[in-house]
Amino acid sequence: MKMWEQKFLVEIMKKQFCILRVDGKAFHTYTKRFQNRFSLDMIKAMNDTAKELLCKVQGSLLVYVQSDEISVLFSDTSSPNAEAWYGNNMQKIASVGASIATATFNGSIAKAFYNAPEICDTPALFDARVFSMPEDDLPNYFLWRMRDANSNALQSFARQYFSHKELQNVDNDGLRQMLLLDAGISYTEGLGERERLGAVFIKKLKDVITDEGDLLSRKVIEEIKLENNCYVNWKNVIDSSIFNSQQLQHKTK
Repeated sequence: MKMWEQKFLVEIMKKQFCILRVDGKAFHTYTKRFQNRFSLDMIKAMNDTAKELLCKVQGSLLVYVQSDEISVLFSDTSSPNAEAWYGNNMQKIASVGASIATATFNGSIAKAFYNAPEICDTPALFDARVFSMPEDDLPNYFLWRMRDANSNALQSFARQYFSHKELQNVDNDGLRQMLLLDAGISYTEGLGERERLGAVFIKKLKDVITDEGDLLSRKVIEEIKLENNCYVNWKNVIDSSIFNSQQLQHKTK
């Protein structure tokens, strides 16, 4: 019987840079339970989920979260002896990644709305996909996802002020103009950076002084601010996350 299972076993080649992307299932319907399209409780839950994936995915380098989507960059390239997560078994990685996201997100929402059972009655679900790509294309991937985040946020923000009919066939530049001239509000001033562009988190070592006066290096999760959404800035963030991963690998030997 095992041979039938093995026929559908797909593994990514070792020593590759991989992306695990998890997406909220039917979140357009799920988020109707919140009063605000940009609910701070949902944003916190997504941040919590992103950080948990960064901690749980073996070989993770960075995580990017926007709207109901999270992308985790991971690899087994931090050292010659580094092992691939689940042997780079795509089914395992996707199923475990979706499970971590589902459990963490619903746990965070349950804490935020412990006195509002109607919010938690129907849990959120996540799906996942996993793939590899060349290192040179990694900045382009995250650039693509961040531009998608900005576009979707703009459209969602505009729907708070205009009807579906009014927004039909209007491009993003037109939406900005409508918001500014007709609604009297600037998109970039009316919506925060996290809501528009998402957030990036990396793992790194940080020196801390204990109560006894000893200097220790501890692993921490740090949010990275991108000054501009461009290839060069994303490449710098990715290069930094790779360096930090190598440092962490060396420190834990």
